[in-house]
Order: sequence, then C-alpha cells, then structure tokens
Amino acid sequence: MQLAWSANTQLTSASFYYCFCPFAFCQYLLSSFLSPTSNQRTDAYGGSFENRCRMLLETVRAVRAAFTGALGVRLSCVEWVEGGWSMEDTLALVDLLAPLGVDVVDCSSGGNNPAQRIVVKPGYQVDFAQQVKAKHPQLTVAAVGLITEPKQANDIVEQGQGQLQRVRHGSALGCRAR
Repeated sequence: MQLAWSANTQLTSASFYYCFCPFAFCQYLLSSFLSPTSNQRTDAYGGSFENRCRMLLETVRAVRAAFTGALGVRLSCVEWVEGGWSMEDTLALVDLLAPLGVDVVDCSSGGNNPAQRIVVKPGYQVDFAQQVKAKHPQLTVAAVGLITEPKQANDIVEQGQGQLQRVRHGSALGCRAR
C-alpha cells in the first residue's frame, strides 16, 4: 500500500488526470487475488469473495486517497473456466468499487487457469461492458475484445454498449461523448 500511495502522490504532483489500476488477466499477480481458482490463500486475502476482493479494494482506497483525477480499474469479468471468476462476481465487485470513487471500469476477460476455454470472435467481451453499464449507469465503461475497426468501435458507442474502446491491443483508447 505504501508503494501505491507514493506512486499516486507523484502522479498528482505531476498533474496526471487519469490513473489506471490493472486487475485483469494480463496482470496475473493482481488478478490472481480475485480468482477462486488461483487464489489458494488462507489469510485475509483468500477464501471468501470479500477476502479475495480485499487487495483490489485496499488499492483503490489508497489510490483514491492520494489521487483526485479519473480512476480506472481493468477487470477480467469472466475467467472462462467452471468455478472461476464470473460475471456475477464482477457485478458484485463493481457494487463495491463504485462508492470508492472509481470512474472507469475496463471490461476484459481471461485468467491464468490452463483449463479456460475462450470463445474469441469480434467484440467477444463487449457484453461484459454492457452488463456493467446497465447496472452502474453512472460509470464510464470500456469495452475491449477484438475491436479492430473504427466503425465497430463507433457502433459499440452508438448502441450504448460502452463509452471507451480499445481498438487493437495496445493502441490508444478511442472515446466519444454520449
């Protein structure tokens, strides 16, 4: 927590306007706290849903206390494996994140379980963003998942499925006011 506080104090003093907390599959250590399949801890950070969410909630509280700009969290909304993190888990977690001052939820998927089976197709993760937005209309949501064309990204915004999209992995976020 001290490291998070220190880093975000530096962000604030450097005039950054957005801080992103990556708790999705590509940050295996952080997302492994949320996953019931990989988190085998027996302390306060393992076991129950509440305990598995503790690291993320503590991180968000520490960042929000030190940083007043827009705060985003990237989540693996589903783990694509039986008994893994589910969309219901994600929606319950966002219920906990919203009152802490999270502004953006970036909706990805995946995990570190070799049994996962991901059905990949254009826009395959967009529904996750749409579900988060439906439950939390006050939040900005980012849709990802093989969004490769500007028209596809625009259609997602026009249909209310997300306000931000990542167009191809690693590229800048595209956004449009709604």
